[in-house]
Amino acid sequence: MRRIVGFDPSLRNWGMASVWVEEGNPVLSEIDDLQICQPKPDKTLAPNMRDLKTAQRHFTFFEYYAKHCHAICAELPHGSQSSRAMASYGVCLGVLGSLAMASGVPLITLTAREVKEQAVGDPNASKEQMVEWATQFGTSYEDMWPTHRGQIVMGKAEHMADALGAINAAINLEKLPRGF
Repeated sequence: MRRIVGFDPSLRNWGMASVWVEEGNPVLSEIDDLQICQPKPDKTLAPNMRDLKTAQRHFTFFEYYAKHCHAICAELPHGSQSSRAMASYGVCLGVLGSLAMASGVPLITLTAREVKEQAVGDPNASKEQMVEWATQFGTSYEDMWPTHRGQIVMGKAEHMADALGAINAAINLEKLPRGF
């Protein structure tokens, strides 16, 4: 069995999914874990210090997963409408690259278009469609999805679904390294 970790990096909502696949038959099946890291910024700090603390939090939160897997799949952030969004983009790429380098695990990068198209067949799929797709895999991990009063919390689940989608896309597009 090989463990694959999927990431949907974002400064304020970093989603993670961890799955096990059989060697020689990588099919999305046994989901090991789903997480989201949503650090709350300390508003008393300057923006650059808040970003540094957030980057450290993300790295610390996900370092275990990165070190204990055979591949990391990530939907890379894209585009930015402001300088603030570009700073967030840079922090996410820095943390993602650092996790891959520190762990020595291959990093497979995917576009949002690839992730959505491989999951639901639509490169412009909505957040709701991605969550609906991701939650249909069975009951063994349904308690891992964030809920409130019996309803999925979309603001958290969408990032976890995209992380799972990154793994799915890497498998379907045959981007996994040899040995899978």
